[in-house]
Amino acid sequence: FRRAHELAPSAPGPLAALATVATRRNDLDDARKLANRAIELQADHTVANFILAGLDLGNREYEKVVDRIEKMMASGKLDEHHALSAHAGMAEALEGLGRYAEAFEMYSKWNEVTRRTHAPKFGEGGRVMNHMEFMGRMKSWFERQDPADWREPWHAGDYVSPVRRHVFLFGYPRSGTTLLENILVSLPGVRGLEEKPTLSAADWEFLRDERAMGQLTRLDPALAEAQRSEYWQRVRREVPDVDGKTFVDMGPLNGIKLQVISRLFPDALLVRCRRDPRDVVLSCFKMAFRANASTFQMTTLEGAARHFDLAMQLTELHLSVLPLPVHVVDYANLVADFDSSTRALAEFIDVPWTEDVRSFDRTAAARPLRTASAVQVRRGLYDGTRQWPRYREQLAQVLPILEPWVTRFGYPL
Repeated sequence: FRRAHELAPSAPGPLAALATVATRRNDLDDARKLANRAIELQADHTVANFILAGLDLGNREYEKVVDRIEKMMASGKLDEHHALSAHAGMAEALEGLGRYAEAFEMYSKWNEVTRRTHAPKFGEGGRVMNHMEFMGRMKSWFERQDPADWREPWHAGDYVSPVRRHVFLFGYPRSGTTLLENILVSLPGVRGLEEKPTLSAADWEFLRDERAMGQLTRLDPALAEAQRSEYWQRVRREVPDVDGKTFVDMGPLNGIKLQVISRLFPDALLVRCRRDPRDVVLSCFKMAFRANASTFQMTTLEGAARHFDLAMQLTELHLSVLPLPVHVVDYANLVADFDSSTRALAEFIDVPWTEDVRSFDRTAAARPLRTASAVQVRRGLYDGTRQWPRYREQLAQVLPILEPWVTRFGYPL
């Protein structure tokens, strides 16, 4: 992009592209300078305007965001993809101004477009299996298993882990998993990997249908070894120095795959993130996720609530039977007493606690984060508790689905 700018110094595109790169590297001052230079060359340049709107959102300059995005929408130059981004940015700015009814309308509009766009692939009868059906099938199968077959660690072959500690971090999207992973990798000797498909080969081998799942009950040692080898090859491609370290594999929905994890990695530790279900579901509905089978369910409030409910049912079913040790980190407790929560977590995974955990935002800034929570985590500790009362009226339709989990997890109704 620098070379492109040298060749065409009057073109705004390369400058906007460089501003995008600077944003992803968390070099926000440089990003603003580059985007402004692009705007000087072309006032209505879409990418440059979006970058400046995002930076203004980060600075809580919401009126400026509303003004900028309104002009972009009025220009008539936004394609469908950029129109979605405009709705998302406008919704966040309106929320920042306390205009919650208008913000919810904006969130709903871009979710409607997202749902309509991706329904042929992820909707009922789509090309990809509906994720609710996928989880329901796993739940039905595991409910029919004899708990006695699963309550003892299953040692399929002589397995010796290549890492000092193997940690699976899970919860649900928007429950705090990205935050917690960056806290963990700030500890000495800890390596992490966020939301990479490390288990994709195992998913296909063991979860594609009931016959495949049946292989887990008495797992063949050769098959187990082949899947472990595939897993560690994928990990080492991303984290070359992982051997001998404490390794954290973060996947928000890994709770629905614990039957696979327990069979392949009987020495694994589980860290579960927990947050008020009402805040989680609302946050998922508001987030502009990249569309996939699970996030497609979050394009309506009811869909998000029902997906959360079924994911929690499956996770709790697994945890009630499987022998893996689990440590729960409650988001509200983490925000209220950061040091105590992180000390307990460090003790659980058996690594020394240091004050470096307090600088997790600098850790996040130095890493190429891919999740939707990356921007928030790079800003430091953020109290995202009790967001849902702002949208109490809109959430009324799904509260009966969520309140059993609110009670079970100990949050006040």
